[in-house]
Amino acid sequence: MPNPSLCLALPGLNYTPQTTYVIASLPLARALQRHFDVRLLFRSLLVLPAGEIPIDSILEHPDVPESVTGSARNYFIGGSLGARRAYLRRLEALPRSLGARFLIERQWAHVGRLAGAASATGLTAALVSEGEFYDGGPAPHSPVRALRQWLDGRMQAESRARGYREADVIVPETAVHRDAIARGFGPTVAAKCVPIGVGIDPAIFRPLDRPKAQAALGFAADKLHLLYLGSLNGSIQSPDQAIEGLAQAQNPALLLHIVGTGDQAAALEARARALGAPVVFHGFRPQAEASAFIAASDLTLAPYRAALFKDGVFTSGSCKIREYLASGRPVLTIPGETTRALTHDETYGFLRENDAASYAAMFRALKREALREKEDALLRDLALGRLRERAITPSWDDVADRFAEALFRADAAKR
Repeated sequence: MPNPSLCLALPGLNYTPQTTYVIASLPLARALQRHFDVRLLFRSLLVLPAGEIPIDSILEHPDVPESVTGSARNYFIGGSLGARRAYLRRLEALPRSLGARFLIERQWAHVGRLAGAASATGLTAALVSEGEFYDGGPAPHSPVRALRQWLDGRMQAESRARGYREADVIVPETAVHRDAIARGFGPTVAAKCVPIGVGIDPAIFRPLDRPKAQAALGFAADKLHLLYLGSLNGSIQSPDQAIEGLAQAQNPALLLHIVGTGDQAAALEARARALGAPVVFHGFRPQAEASAFIAASDLTLAPYRAALFKDGVFTSGSCKIREYLASGRPVLTIPGETTRALTHDETYGFLRENDAASYAAMFRALKREALREKEDALLRDLALGRLRERAITPSWDDVADRFAEALFRADAAKR
């Protein structure tokens, strides 16, 4: 008997293969194939895809203006509020033509709009929420732009509220976010919440030999190597404060490696150079190569910007922290309920505020012995399977099984 059809939708994303959300969605799509006939859906295709999973687009042709550059091209959803409203209306009508039984809508600015419409049309639909990001940053000086930002925030909140009301399953990435949803939207919505974290690929992210990795990459064995791996777009994570703190610490034993690209890369590199901070920028690397950088490091960094989340509460499931830990390297990240659980109450790392002063104090006092103590505990618990038992390093197959269970249960109740 063939698997039922499922559409994994990223309606806020114009497809290019190196985009973070694409990289994070493909492993889930592959794992879901054990349960469903999976098709990926993007807003438009800026590059023609090649792969084993069918990929379609909502728009027949990309509409991103040439004036929109950098990562903004990937996340462009319309240049005016009128264009965005038209796109949201298009999403509301889309489920009738999808030909799918199940739908998962992943996080984007207007998450909930498609899942809500799909559920109302008869599909069994889930929405995935990493967090709520309504404020849009500092208010523009222009009254017109300030009004537009406010209206756009209202539209986003409306989409999410509709999705919470109408979708069959709500998938917050963490229990922290589930509790926030319950406080904001009440018991009926809370009853539909099924927290499901993010997965890791154990074939890529696993403990590897540090001396071999350092020799292959040309890393000096007498240094303590710090690593930031990820986007340089200045979104919910950024190494800017770590660079400032490293320059202030003046610890000659430390060297920070930054692996990734984005709109802020040139500015960050210029700032590090101006400060005289010991930082090496390596540019973008595929996941398989990036794992060698993790292996070569002594301490990994996950500098999240909690202030960008609603009420300053970090609600993401953090694929980054999980990949670092699955690779057997301790992590330095921000304090919070989720990060405390992921680091097993700092057994596997350090929790510090994401500001220059906190990093400076940390880096001044950093010793190899303290790092090895945490690494030894991490490697021991990885070998014993304790991180997987604690849902810190689930595989994508584990995550897909949780999605399938939630969707099939909701579908049975709906029919």
